[in-house]
Amino acid sequence: MNLKAQALYLANCSLNEQGILDAQRVEAALAYIEKHFEHLQKLRIMQIYKKKISNIANAQKAHIEYCGALSQENLDGLKTFLQGKIGLNVNVDIIENQALLGGVKMFAADNVWENSIRLQIENLENTLK
Repeated sequence: MNLKAQALYLANCSLNEQGILDAQRVEAALAYIEKHFEHLQKLRIMQIYKKKISNIANAQKAHIEYCGALSQENLDGLKTFLQGKIGLNVNVDIIENQALLGGVKMFAADNVWENSIRLQIENLENTLK
C-alpha cells in the first residue's frame, strides 16, 4: 500500500461508528505514524493525513439559521437532508436569525441552502425590476 493509501486508510480509521471524527482515534493514528514510518515518509504521510482530516472536519460542520418555530422533528429532518447532501454525519450549530423573517438557511461544507421569506422577497424584487 502506498503512502497516500495508508494516510487515507488512517483517516478513515479516525472516524467513530457514526462517521464522526474521534479525538482518541486521531491520536492513535498519529502514534501509529510516529512509530511505523521513517522521517521522510512520516512527513509525507502526515501531510496527506492532515489534509484528509481537515476536509472531513470542515465537511462535518454545519450551521442552521432559522426564524420562526423549529420543532425537534423539523431539526432532525434538516440534519438528515444535510447528511444526505454532503455524505457525512454532521455536527450542527443552530442559530436563530430574525433577519430571515421566517424559514431556514443552512450552511455545510461549501454549500448554502436557503428557504426563507427574506430570500423570497429578494427574488420577487429582482423579478419586478
